Amino acid sequence: MSKEAGKKTIGEMSVDARLLLQELTKASIGQTVTYEQLQEVIGRDVRRGGGYAALAAARRAALRERIVFGTISKVGIKRLDDAEITRTVSGSVHKISRRVRSTIRLQDCANYEKLSKQQQASYNTNLSQLSVIGHIASAPTTKKLESKIAQLGKSLPLAKMLEECR
Repeated sequence: MSKEAGKKTIGEMSVDARLLLQELTKASIGQTVTYEQLQEVIGRDVRRGGGYAALAAARRAALRERIVFGTISKVGIKRLDDAEITRTVSGSVHKISRRVRSTIRLQDCANYEKLSKQQQASYNTNLSQLSVIGHIASAPTTKKLESKIAQLGKSLPLAKMLEECR
């Protein structure tokens, strides 16, 4: 038997991930699936190691089926309703805003004068991109955009959104 026998190819879901996905797709909206329930399905802890990787793969596959789960610390994962999904995404935008600020502070530690012309161009490009993302994801701009979009009742096309962000 060759070393490759029994190994899955890249992109193929593991047996554990498939079993976990089957369990997750049974969950109704608002239902919490405990870590203990998931552990019973695959026979190992889903909070660490290979069990964690299998659960992450199952959650990604569930997401492709438009089934979204949020984490309940030390308990399990909960299938989110539409409002919870929107709140989760809003929280992610806030995290992005914080991450942009910390990344800009990190880049500011570089001595610009000691950089080559190419490195200076990269520095300036990074700073420009981060500044735009940070501005769009900031709380004041988010409130402004939400107000405009609430009036329209639909998403803004990119050009209109950028115009509103000025």
